[in-house]
Amino acid sequence: MKLEKMTEDEVQDIASDAVQSAINFIESEISEDRIKSQRYFEGETDIGQEDGRSKIVATKVRDTIRAIKPSLMRVFLSSENPVEFVPNDQADVKGAEQATKYANYRFSELNGYTLLNDVIHDALIKKTGVLKIWWEDNTDQEMFTFSNVTEEEMTAIVNEPDAEVIEHSTEMKIEMDEMGMEMQIPQHSLKVSYKKEKGKLQIASVPPEEFIVDRNAKSIEDAYVVAHRTEMTVSDLVQMGYDFEEVSELSGLSLDDTYTDSEAFERKGYEQDEEENTADISMKKVAVTEAYMKLDKEGTGIASMYRILMGGGDNSLLECEPWGEVPFAVFEIDPEPHTFFGRSVADLIMNDQD
Repeated sequence: MKLEKMTEDEVQDIASDAVQSAINFIESEISEDRIKSQRYFEGETDIGQEDGRSKIVATKVRDTIRAIKPSLMRVFLSSENPVEFVPNDQADVKGAEQATKYANYRFSELNGYTLLNDVIHDALIKKTGVLKIWWEDNTDQEMFTFSNVTEEEMTAIVNEPDAEVIEHSTEMKIEMDEMGMEMQIPQHSLKVSYKKEKGKLQIASVPPEEFIVDRNAKSIEDAYVVAHRTEMTVSDLVQMGYDFEEVSELSGLSLDDTYTDSEAFERKGYEQDEEENTADISMKKVAVTEAYMKLDKEGTGIASMYRILMGGGDNSLLECEPWGEVPFAVFEIDPEPHTFFGRSVADLIMNDQD
């Protein structure tokens, strides 16, 4: 068999099949356990109730989890620096100190206490808690309106870096020169958009139902595919640099996974309004899958890691780029050797609540 470079269609088919297989695994093997654990945390049980007997439930799951969580939080937050970089040699000392200061600044700015609380809470109830860490390159847009602008001023404004004229009108103003003659001087009105490129470290807690992994995975490192499947607005994708026409026309805009809806409903206690903000196309939600998997895209015989971004219900390929480390950190309470999903505290004590 001859080695050849993969086409975009081939990459899309391989990634889409891998993601769908992982979704089927989560839906059939994991999701029901997590939904049941959430119900037990809320004080419910699966055993029937007999007429004439008490309906009070001893909330063992919730009480145990609330007793355990503070001790786990202290493991991470009792030191001065929750995040610390250790230098390998003398030359790395200043760099490690600077990296430590920056990481702890961002950890505090992003409310690291809440992030840790969220992932530990998820791990205690839902088997795993997941943090996503990435460097975000965003384009911010600011709008300014100018009036009574001269020719020289207008030239200076429109020639500024990243300036784009949105609206422009001109009026002729009559003034008297030094000789007393009337002069017509153009006065401009402008509406200008300025784009600014910004980059910063981001950390987010990923809802368990949005994180998917293949059934053969034992860890993040050896997984065939790891993905974050969520919803973003058209505006969010445009801000990330994708074409408005391309992302607004994606088929099957929103997530339609049954397990995702069920787990989100069990956690929130209410259904989300799918028709919200549909009048403004920029605020419509698009299903986005950010998958990390190894591919031999270049046809060398050796697979390497790629970040593959797909949008819409049919997983249309938006981007495929070489990548280094998979940006997820997984928290577990009772790991099971040689498998990705272990047990949660809820799994261990649900029988006591019954």
